Amino acid sequence: MKHLTLVLISLIFTAAGCRSTVTLSNTSSTVTTNTASITNSPTNTSVRVTWMATGTGWVADGTPPPCPTPPFRSPVDVQAATAVLYPGQTRGGNYKPHGGFRFDNASSNAVIVNAPADAEVVRGSRYIEQGETQYLLDFIMPCGIMYRFDHLLALSAKLQAVVDQFPAATVGDSRSTTV
Repeated sequence: MKHLTLVLISLIFTAAGCRSTVTLSNTSSTVTTNTASITNSPTNTSVRVTWMATGTGWVADGTPPPCPTPPFRSPVDVQAATAVLYPGQTRGGNYKPHGGFRFDNASSNAVIVNAPADAEVVRGSRYIEQGETQYLLDFIMPCGIMYRFDHLLALSAKLQAVVDQFPAATVGDSRSTTV
């Protein structure tokens, strides 16, 4: 088993003020298990790595492939964003370890969000905030980078099928479930 330190990047997408309404589209991500795969490796062979959470971190059951360079593509049309919220800033008087994008000029409360890298869902939750069911999803790339989407209101059909298996949404309870 190979131990690898994971980089957790949390992105929050905000449309029209403080409401967070996005559609997460997963054209390249898969959602079946916590086994990540990549088929376009430098050797053109398929690599499968299973990442498991342990009491001390995440462990791969094999040798993970190298991460792509750069590891991410933009998940949104950055030119349509009215602000980029960088991780590590103080906003509203509070330290925010996560980043995100604001879309205050959107004509509707819907913003298309694409997976920034090929990855698989490893855990997530559904919860109620501001009277609406919202979704939190953690993805892990084959090389071991984990990223998170939160405050999602609408999902692609594949991702909706995954979250439909989670416990029912409750107010203020975003505890996650392993996929």
